[in-house]
Order: sequence, then C-alpha cells, then structure tokens
Amino acid sequence: TMHDTLPLTHPELVFPNRRGRLAWRLKETTAVRLADRIVTVSEASRLDIAAWSGLPDRRIRVITEGPDPVFQPRALDPQAVPVLRRFGITSGARFLLYVGGLSPHKNLLRLVEAFAQGAPEDVKLVFVGDVHDVFHTHVPQIRAAIARHALHDRVILTGFVPDDELVFLYSLAYALILPSLLEGFGLPAVEAMACGTPVVSSRAGSLPEVVGEAGVYFDPTDVGSIAGAIRSLCNSPSDRDVLANLALERSALFTWEESARRLLDCFDELGRPRSAK
Repeated sequence: TMHDTLPLTHPELVFPNRRGRLAWRLKETTAVRLADRIVTVSEASRLDIAAWSGLPDRRIRVITEGPDPVFQPRALDPQAVPVLRRFGITSGARFLLYVGGLSPHKNLLRLVEAFAQGAPEDVKLVFVGDVHDVFHTHVPQIRAAIARHALHDRVILTGFVPDDELVFLYSLAYALILPSLLEGFGLPAVEAMACGTPVVSSRAGSLPEVVGEAGVYFDPTDVGSIAGAIRSLCNSPSDRDVLANLALERSALFTWEESARRLLDCFDELGRPRSAK
C-alpha cells in the first residue's frame, strides 16, 4: 500500500536528512518491484504512482478510506462542553479546525499567515496534531509564526486528541481547513464531513476528489488565496450551512466496509481463495 508519492517526489518536506530520504527511496523502490499489486487511496495518488514507477494500470488499485463510526454529528451533545473548556475554546465560539500532522508539507506556516489576514476577529484557529511527532515537524516554526502575527489569543495548539474527544471538535468547528501541498487521501476531511462540517481545502492532490462540492478551495501556495477562502466562508454563514449538509451527504460515500470488499476483490485477482465467511 502506498498512500502517496510525497516522500519520493518531495523528500525534503518529509525527512530532515539525506540518510532518511535514501532509506525510504530504497524501501519503496524494492517494495514496488516485488509487489503483485499496489493499492493506493485515491485516483490522484494512482496517477502519481504510475508516473513515478512506470507501472501499468493493471498493477495499481484504488481503495479509498473511511471514517471511524465514532465520527458523527455531536454538536448538541452536552459532553462537548468540558472538551471545549479543556482546550480553552469558549462555548459557542466560532473556530476553524486543522487536524493532522505538523510537518512541512502540511503548509501550516502559510495557514497562520492567511488566518491573520483573512479571518474575522471573532474566529479562532485550532490545530490538532501531535507536537512530539517522531517525523519531521514544523512545530517551532508554527509557534514562531503565531508569535510574529500576535495570534497567541486566537490560535490554539491542542496536541494529540483522541477520537472520542476529537468528534466534538469536528462537530462544533465552523469548518475544517486543510492547506496541504499534497494529500494522498485526506482522512480528516472525511471525518469532518461525517460530523456535518464543511471543508476549506487546498486544490492539491486528492482533496478536491474527496471533498467534492462540500468544500471551498484555494491555491495552497498563495497566502492571499487561502485568506480569501477563509474570509469568504466566515462572512457567509448561510453558505456554510449549505456546505455542511452537502458534507454529511458526501461522507456516506466513504466506508471501511466498502474498502474491505474492494481489498478482498484485489486479493481474489491474485488467486487467493476468499473465506466462506
């Protein structure tokens, strides 16, 4: 399984040193050469893998991901109040939510700058992501950007949040925002949509393919474009509500049950007998 080609095409965004980059390339090249099938998670990733590897279409299968059942609309649940309080979010406050890694390819420095330019004063920005991630991260740079724009009272870094609490942040967020330079799939987008929350999204990689009409899009390399998307949605609550309904409908397209069926079909292609179960 390959989620994307980012570590191969832009290794400097994933690995801080040359040794890590070379080790990953060797591992991936060997695995691709030996595998009878390559499974990936989006059409965008399939095209990238085919271009990188030169493999024919018959060797690559797309099997999308799905949200955990815990992710469903919980905005009216009283259990949400102590979760918000623990992260310093006032009940009823509007906030944009980012969920994911804090590494360079997530493009979070531009997000902080765009938020400073485009978000109304009453809106906060909440980052959910492990600040002690073993992978290459931008945490010091993100903190510096927050300080540079004097956003200490409007930007919150929660650290890791378990799913049974994350569902409340998804459900109460004004929107999820994903500014990534590349995503193989973008599972947080589907999790947010399953909670009835629209997505403000980069046009890069698979995100438009996954989010569809349930999102507002921007150029991830253009701070002005990101700021404009934030401003537009924050100033149009009625548009936000329309997108929220579309998001909930779209999330139904992605389930782990369907993913499992398609993976079993992939195994069957290789001549492995399916269990009677």
